[in-house]
Amino acid sequence: MLKKNILEESSSNDLTLSISEKIFADMILNFLGNKQVLSYELENEIFILERNHLEQFYYFMDQKIRNEHLSSLDYFSVIINYSDNTSREIIGIEALNTFLETRDVIPRSITLLWNIILKYTDSPTIENQKIELLFNIVDSEKTEISLRIEHTDQRWGIEILNLLKDNLQTIILHKINKLKKAEKIKKIFQPREFIVYLAYPLTLIFFLLTLYENSDKRHTDHSQSLTIEKIFNIAKDEKSSSESLVALYMIDKNFENVDLNMSFSSEKMNNTMKDFVINNHEKRLKELEFLSVMVLSIPLMFFGVYLYITQIIKYHGSKSFIKITKRAENEYRNYLSEKSKGEYISISIIAISIMCSIAASFIYEIFSTFVK
Repeated sequence: MLKKNILEESSSNDLTLSISEKIFADMILNFLGNKQVLSYELENEIFILERNHLEQFYYFMDQKIRNEHLSSLDYFSVIINYSDNTSREIIGIEALNTFLETRDVIPRSITLLWNIILKYTDSPTIENQKIELLFNIVDSEKTEISLRIEHTDQRWGIEILNLLKDNLQTIILHKINKLKKAEKIKKIFQPREFIVYLAYPLTLIFFLLTLYENSDKRHTDHSQSLTIEKIFNIAKDEKSSSESLVALYMIDKNFENVDLNMSFSSEKMNNTMKDFVINNHEKRLKELEFLSVMVLSIPLMFFGVYLYITQIIKYHGSKSFIKITKRAENEYRNYLSEKSKGEYISISIIAISIMCSIAASFIYEIFSTFVK
């Protein structure tokens, strides 16, 4: 209670109130109440927000306030921020119902504000509650939805939170499982993650090439041993030691560019050397084929995967829109018209074909090389 001695009348007929800081703080606190803050945030959720959704948020809140008979809606406003760095505040539901933006602008964010006065039966004072609901489109992929409730009664604050959370589900577009998986895979192609995931196939390729080199060396040594044995037998049978030395030297150096029309006096020697040269040539071609498949399979497989997931995201994905202006509505219609089912199916078939072909070639090369 204020005492009489704190009231003074000035000479200008103005009433001056002289009170201590403690009494003034108690007055403000009794009016505002001991506030708590309850927050709720969603990031990167896709939403389509229209004017009727804004009206629904208001009417849901108004209905709850009317049902309680203990509170009154003291203030309601909508703040709209546009792409041209301008903003507009709409005060009251009547103004919102008749609002029509005539400018050629796109809304980037909308904030709904409620200021509510409560008078509980067991409280000697009135208490002020504030609610702020924000929808913000940062860019084509990043969005923010935040709810902030300043309340003096915890039960009432939780009820408001649940009420608005339920209504938020009516404007949020939930992603299908295929889209969620495609977005997770797409993260692999970010520079840091890509380097890590690229290490796995490179390690496998390196292991297979090492295995192939060891296997090829064993096969080459065996082929050379058989050829040398044949030459020794020919030299023994036909007594052509000088020619056998030349042939053995060529085998030892593993000549690749040997004339197939070479002429030894022994026909058997000619045939043996020709077989050796042809086998060497075929082996080099096989090495080149194996190396090409191993090296090209990595970028082509990643390309096929990237092409496929980008088509999934483009067709099944969506962007957030605040459709309260004509330009925003036109952009939404144009965005939907760009989604072509025929393009999605055709490019997806191409991407899947690339991946299947690469996988088949990879498996075939492994089996044909290591499974004799």
